[in-house]
Amino acid sequence: MTAPPEGYAPHPHIGGRTAALRALAAWRMEWPGAPRVVLVTGGPGSGSSRLVTGFLMLCDPEYRKRLPLDAMDPSTVPPDLPAP
Repeated sequence: MTAPPEGYAPHPHIGGRTAALRALAAWRMEWPGAPRVVLVTGGPGSGSSRLVTGFLMLCDPEYRKRLPLDAMDPSTVPPDLPAP
């Protein structure tokens, strides 16, 4: 698990994983140069399912309301769009 950048709170359910959350947020935001397809891999127990679950929490309009989005690194928080 990676430490969050200074001044930002980690995701409340998955801790750090800042680089992975940034990549997923870029994919969701469709930033120029962001991949069109993202593959999350990892062996059993690596946390890949937990990472995807945590990211989907950020994408769900109802669940987002329960997360401290203002305290989190803005590059890890996808825009408020309809749920994927």
